Amino acid sequence: MILSRRSLITGLASFIAAPAIVRASSIMPVKAWAPYSDNVAINLLPCPTNVAELTDRFRLLQEAREEFYRFAARQLELMAAQS
Repeated sequence: MILSRRSLITGLASFIAAPAIVRASSIMPVKAWAPYSDNVAINLLPCPTNVAELTDRFRLLQEAREEFYRFAARQLELMAAQS
């Protein structure tokens, strides 16, 4: 079997440049995230048929976003109090 120069160089380059396979837990700590409140699920299907239904769903999305920001602020306050 004759190996061409191009395939030899390609093989060596891929061997040298191959990424290391390591567990993510050895690189950075892994923490489980537990939400403060119940999971918020908003049904977006089927599509709204009128403006009132669309407005109601938009209001639900806004409320979910605001609850998320309140939760994030509480978590930041807890972290700051611990340190």
